[in-house]
Amino acid sequence: MTVISNACVSGAQAVIEAVDALADGECDLVAVNAGDYISSFVNDGFAALQALATAEARPFDRSRDGLTLGTGDATVEMRRATNGSPYPRIVSYGCSNDANHISGPSRDGSGLALAIERALEGIDRSEIRAICAHGTATQYNDAMEARAFDTVFNGNPPPVFGIKGAIGHTLGAAGLIEVIISALVATEGIIPPTVGFEQGEEDFPLDVVHGEPRRIKPGYVLTTNSGFGGMNTAIIVGPGNA
Repeated sequence: MTVISNACVSGAQAVIEAVDALADGECDLVAVNAGDYISSFVNDGFAALQALATAEARPFDRSRDGLTLGTGDATVEMRRATNGSPYPRIVSYGCSNDANHISGPSRDGSGLALAIERALEGIDRSEIRAICAHGTATQYNDAMEARAFDTVFNGNPPPVFGIKGAIGHTLGAAGLIEVIISALVATEGIIPPTVGFEQGEEDFPLDVVHGEPRRIKPGYVLTTNSGFGGMNTAIIVGPGNA
């Protein structure tokens, strides 16, 4: 058993470690579990950072003022891909650490942009149908993500959505939960709306899916996460080959 403890990218990092273990032939099957819960310590810590929303989380909305916390747990079974497999697959991934601050992301989004670029190596950017963003609804995170997406996709990123306005920020579980949601989007071609979003920023504007689900052509979905200490992950999920 391997334990991954890497702040808010822990769930995503566990998926990446599982991919590497399978690719290296260390095993034939990996069970990845990610979970976290809201303790007084966690709640008081985010309150001390003035990162909690006054009412509700509003990812990428210009009136956002913080996150809401959620308790979550998820488990997936991962195997090496086989020809004709109908199951969603991890296409590629990228990681980086901008080492900007103990809790704040790099303001220019360069760390996340680097992780995304690494995940996109050898992939045509036009194949990315949607982005499942970290979208914590804090001022700095969402601004950083928007800037990173703008940089990587040359001012025209694909539709963006986030789930933390609906379920809260599940911390160490968030990355795995969002990989699962991204796999459903990649396979079913339906993007869930971003709860809490109404009006976006003028700087680095995004096409944020909100109000109602949006149907797209099934295909690659990029999911991103960022965590305390400057860690960034980017995972591309695709539909099965059947």
